Amino acid sequence: MDKATMEKKYMTMVKMCGMLCGIWPDQSKLSKYATRMFVYVFASTSFFTQVAYLVRYYSADLLIWQLLFLILTVGTILKHTNYIINNKKYKELLDAIWDDWATNRTKDEFDIMEQYAVKADIFCRIHIGFSFICTVLCFLEPSLMPIILDVILPKNESRDIVYVFPAYYVIDDRKYRTLITVHMACMCFSSFYVFTGCDTSYMFIVQHACGQLAVTGYRLKNAILDLSNVKDPSDMQDESHRRVLHSIRAHQHAINYVKTIDDSHSVYLFVGMIFIIIEFSVTLVKISSYMEISAQYLKDSFFFFCQIVHLGFISLQGQFIVNSNDEVVQSIHDASWYNANKRTQLLFVLVLRSCLNSPTVSAGGLFTMNLESFSKIMKTSFSYFTVLKSV
Repeated sequence: MDKATMEKKYMTMVKMCGMLCGIWPDQSKLSKYATRMFVYVFASTSFFTQVAYLVRYYSADLLIWQLLFLILTVGTILKHTNYIINNKKYKELLDAIWDDWATNRTKDEFDIMEQYAVKADIFCRIHIGFSFICTVLCFLEPSLMPIILDVILPKNESRDIVYVFPAYYVIDDRKYRTLITVHMACMCFSSFYVFTGCDTSYMFIVQHACGQLAVTGYRLKNAILDLSNVKDPSDMQDESHRRVLHSIRAHQHAINYVKTIDDSHSVYLFVGMIFIIIEFSVTLVKISSYMEISAQYLKDSFFFFCQIVHLGFISLQGQFIVNSNDEVVQSIHDASWYNANKRTQLLFVLVLRSCLNSPTVSAGGLFTMNLESFSKIMKTSFSYFTVLKSV
């Protein structure tokens, strides 16, 4: 399968989101720099207006509420910057995908890779859907609805101003209400494009790595099974040895691919996990402050649910890699290694030994991204929530 077909069939959403935030390697320079400028201009100006508001009206309660929006803004900048800094590695990861799909393989191997490509595409679409609903419902709707209602159902006076986030613009906020709202809306869309562009790219390349590990397991499991029809035992052993070597090369390729993913995402994931813990804690404090169930309470609760989904998507990708490595071990156990000579059996032992050091995606090298880290982050967030609640 060539590159164009692969992009059209499985990577439509990844490519679209990547181009909208300016991280897609193959887009034109004009488009790339224009989208990057769009993101940085609105993210940086939003950050300064939020800091200005915090400085002007500082209080401990305001600091806690403001942290949520500040982290989203800073997180947007860091996510985007990480992919720009690691643009060469990102291009290497994508080029490896094109090369792997262009390599001559058996139909079964292509079917395995296709399963993981379809799974990645589904994950990406679900992530984009949740992100879009969260952006519109939790951020844009409270700010845009009064303006829309003033046009559709006008009153004698304008409805109360509701901004996306607390910000100080120096100018008269009533006179330039629409301009300020448009600026905040552009910031929301910038964050949406960056989060979906970076996260969908991350999910797709991780799923491709899992597919390569699955192909390795398939090769190891079937390296000897279909050689019973060979009349000369020595020919059978040589062919078996050659196939196992071929499987080992595929395994090494998959491990190196995961290492490249880890190298380009380690710091980004570590900072992201810290921000997620703070976001969780602050959102829980905000939700617990409501005395009764209201529309805003439901929106904040849905936003908290979206944060859990986002963390789940990111953590789950690391768990998929761990599971794929375990499946390689199981494939070796299921293989007919006992029919091979000692030279070939030693190769199986070497692969098993390599699998003991499972390839992983880590957050700053401090902890592995998997379901265990997901639960630890949730527990830590609730601990900080109780501390903030008691302040």
